Amino acid sequence: MFNGFNDNHPDLVKVFSIGKSVLGKDIWCIRVTDEKSNAEKSSCFIDGCIYGNEWAGGEACLYLAEYLLINFNANETITQILNSSEVYIVPLVNSDRRQENTRWNENGIDLNRNFDIDFGRLLLKRGGMFRLGKLFDVITILYINLGKLGIYENCGRYPFSELETQAIRDFTRELENNDFSFYIECHTADHCIYYPWGAFKPPFEISKQEQYIYDYVTEWRMG
Repeated sequence: MFNGFNDNHPDLVKVFSIGKSVLGKDIWCIRVTDEKSNAEKSSCFIDGCIYGNEWAGGEACLYLAEYLLINFNANETITQILNSSEVYIVPLVNSDRRQENTRWNENGIDLNRNFDIDFGRLLLKRGGMFRLGKLFDVITILYINLGKLGIYENCGRYPFSELETQAIRDFTRELENNDFSFYIECHTADHCIYYPWGAFKPPFEISKQEQYIYDYVTEWRMG
C-alpha cells in the first residue's frame, strides 16, 4: 500500500523507514507534501498502532494519508495544508506484534510507557509501571496484577530502551529543525483527545499554539 501511495502520487508522497523493530522490521513513514511548492513549510508527525492490538489507530493514519492525497487540488484547505506543511505519518509503530494482536512489543515492553516523560511512574489505586525489561534477556513479564492496587506494566529498564521508541525519538529530533509543530499518537477505544499526559507534576506547560490546536480540534469534533 505504501508503494502504491508513492506510485500514484509521486509529487506528493515519499515513503521511507525511520528505524527498525526488535525483529528487524522497518518502521515505515509516509511524508505527504506538495513537493513542487517552494514555500517555507512547517511539519507535524502522526503515528498509530504503538500497541499491536490497537488496529484502528493505524487504519486512521492510512485513512488520513489517503484523504490528504485524494483531496489535493480538489479541496482548498487540504491544498493549502500540503503547500505549506510536511505531514509525516507512521501507521504502524509496533510492527512486530500487530499480526499477533498483542499490546506489548517483542520484548514484552509497553512502548507507550518507554518514553522519558514520567518513566517508571507509580500511580497507586490506578496502577502504573515497573522497570524490568526482559528478564535474563529471555523471560518476558508483561504486567503484574496487584488487585486493588492496580495493574503495573513493564516499561523497560530505562527510557528509550526499545528500538521502536528510539526511532520515534530520533525522528522527532530531526523534525525539530523543520518548524516542528505537533505530534499526535493515535490510539483505540476512547473517543477523546488527551493533552498533555496527566502527570503528577507536568514537566512543561501547554503553549498557546498547542492550546489553539487542541481547542480547534475539540470544536471540530463537537461540531
